[in-house]
Amino acid sequence: MRPTLRLEFVVSSTQLAIFICPLKYRSRLLALDSAVVRNVFLGLLFIGTTTSVLADAIFDSTDWGGSIRARVESVDDSLNERGTAWTLRGTTHFKGTNEKGFGFFAELEGVYGFGEYSDGGSNKNTTHATIADPDGLELNRFYVSFSPIDGDSNTSMKIGRFNCNHDDGIIDRYLSNIGWRQNHRTYDGANLESQWGKSKLRTSYIFNVNRVFGEGNPNPVRANFDVNGIGIQADHAYSQEVNLEAYLYHFVFEDLPRFSTRTVGGKVFGESPLSENLNIVYKLDIATQEGVDENPNRARFSYIATTIGIRVPEFFNSKFAFNTETFESNGQEAFITPLGSGHAFFGWADKFLTQPQTGIRDFFLTWDMNVRELGIKFRWHSLASDAGAIDYGSEFDWSVSGKLRENLSWTVKGAIYEGDNNAANRSDLRRDTSKFWAWVSTTF
Repeated sequence: MRPTLRLEFVVSSTQLAIFICPLKYRSRLLALDSAVVRNVFLGLLFIGTTTSVLADAIFDSTDWGGSIRARVESVDDSLNERGTAWTLRGTTHFKGTNEKGFGFFAELEGVYGFGEYSDGGSNKNTTHATIADPDGLELNRFYVSFSPIDGDSNTSMKIGRFNCNHDDGIIDRYLSNIGWRQNHRTYDGANLESQWGKSKLRTSYIFNVNRVFGEGNPNPVRANFDVNGIGIQADHAYSQEVNLEAYLYHFVFEDLPRFSTRTVGGKVFGESPLSENLNIVYKLDIATQEGVDENPNRARFSYIATTIGIRVPEFFNSKFAFNTETFESNGQEAFITPLGSGHAFFGWADKFLTQPQTGIRDFFLTWDMNVRELGIKFRWHSLASDAGAIDYGSEFDWSVSGKLRENLSWTVKGAIYEGDNNAANRSDLRRDTSKFWAWVSTTF
């Protein structure tokens, strides 16, 4: 009975994408709906129905689910023609577990789009702005899971292809699955998570990174990173007021030795009440990084990020904060985070996905609030180099999100970057860039 209900939902979601698509692309999306998306999901539902009997023999608990995200993105980068992409992302997954702690998870991801844009190389468009959401059908996640400690349900090991987000509940600075893009980044390797009391340990070993540009990208380095890496993150929550974290990331990139680094750091963060209607929020994050293996750069660089702000629960649960983030540089090389989230930092216009060799100093203000059922965010960044006193530019970002029903959400979002025209500034950072997004998403 469940597969029939799921089919009805998928069809209604693709019809929603057709409705919001511009008229000139609608006939092509209708063809896609019938020829590709529907066939893919019908095939998966057929496989799910026929294999469920076998799954019941192996697992005590099984679950089928998925997600749909339809999005429009528009980019004006002051160099190429304006890029506009209408994209549809769909996933379906199977999960099985048994009482002994053994589990299996498999997820298929499909991304299809229309419009005039460069997707990062696969569609060979060289005249329009880049929107890195290439078409493709991939095995997004595929892993077995088990508890390496007999009888310990709080410790879990995954082996295979998985999402990897090392964060403090807010950001993922060093290891991220880039869930922002339609084709998510995934990792091949092993992942161990263990929790005891208020402490948590995450350890990841990775040997391959499946990048957002897709397996079909003609540049093999854009399709995958061949990497031998380990990430360790240990957290302890003393209370809401004090949370501690220590981390180590050691990455060796086979094709990009400049990215081979070892990073060691720690942070403290929390939120503490000052009065009945006023809380203080803070964070201090410090790290050092040096080159390893065949990286010719052996200099040591520092990283520091700070947050100080207030939360006012009775004023739309508003959170105001002043933040800083610094990537140290010697003028030739700088602190880098090649496997971290790019979109979440230095502004949503994504001007710093290629991090400058002169480093970055970002001073930014944030304001988050909830107005009725809406989540509203504002960001303002002032960006400059760490070495050479170069003004990069400034950026204003905003977003509004809400829910149409329990499992159906929407977001509209924008970013406006204004580059500084000084001669020392990198050429792409001088160009003004504006971006706009709107999407609906659901899970089932």
